Amino acid sequence: MNLRLVDLREQYPLDLDSAPLDLYLYEPQGPLCAYPGTLQISKDLSIRHPFLRENGGFKVPWIMTTDLLLTVEQKDGRLGFLAISCKYRKDTLTPRKRQLLAIERAYWQARGVSWRLVTEDLVHPLLIATLVRT
Repeated sequence: MNLRLVDLREQYPLDLDSAPLDLYLYEPQGPLCAYPGTLQISKDLSIRHPFLRENGGFKVPWIMTTDLLLTVEQKDGRLGFLAISCKYRKDTLTPRKRQLLAIERAYWQARGVSWRLVTEDLVHPLLIATLVRT
């Protein structure tokens, strides 16, 4: 619905370690500075990073994701990102879920990317009906 939309990626993986913003995929001449990954951000926020236990009990860092990452053309013609997390309201109520959302939000803030949390409260019922119908 956005005419300035260039690309849309679902379940975009967040870097565990420091890495550049992958806007360079679209604009190779852009800066390649590294931004903190989720491991460093969770440490800075004093929030336990999510882990996955593999066979044998080894803990492996869980790769967090953002539901939608939009690449959009800005008014000045440059490209930028918009990160969107789509959650049910009930999934944002527990303290642990809020901690994970805080890591995700801080990840995008460190990169200068707008991050939005969307719940069913923010979507008009007619839009939902249209999406279901189509």
